[in-house]
Amino acid sequence: MKFNRLWIVILCFTFLLSACGKENNEKISASTEPKNVNNDLEVNKEDPSDEFLKVTGVTLTGKEVQFDLANNLDKEFYLEGQVELCDYYNYGYTNEEKFFCGQLTPTDGGYSDSWYLYFHRDSFKNEYQDLLNGDVNMRVVAQIPAKSYKQGQGRMAAVKKSQSY
Repeated sequence: MKFNRLWIVILCFTFLLSACGKENNEKISASTEPKNVNNDLEVNKEDPSDEFLKVTGVTLTGKEVQFDLANNLDKEFYLEGQVELCDYYNYGYTNEEKFFCGQLTPTDGGYSDSWYLYFHRDSFKNEYQDLLNGDVNMRVVAQIPAKSYKQGQGRMAAVKKSQSY
């Protein structure tokens, strides 16, 4: 009689383990199914940053340029973050009559990753007025002109295009 009870317990235990295993396998296979790529693409199309990059045709990022300044002179690159007016004019950017300066803290970095951006006063009048009222979130296409570059200058660039948000 004890032997039969033991077999019944073993059979029940085995049945329970296999039933639990099936549930877990179903959960695992459901979570590893491929996502609908078309839905992901539609979401990306609505991302304003992606749209800005698409319209401007820029693929190089500020982070890439940050760690290789001298080899990225005269190349346009993308930055995004919060910009505040500042008065840092140095190296090849000393013409305060022609340019105003904004310090951009990138969204994908911190204050130590910030850039000094030089905006042409005539081309970026609206941005200047916005910045006088306080910090502004911006997407910009910038460039480090080879003729203005001085070795050791750090993250300083001229703005070519901008978009406030």
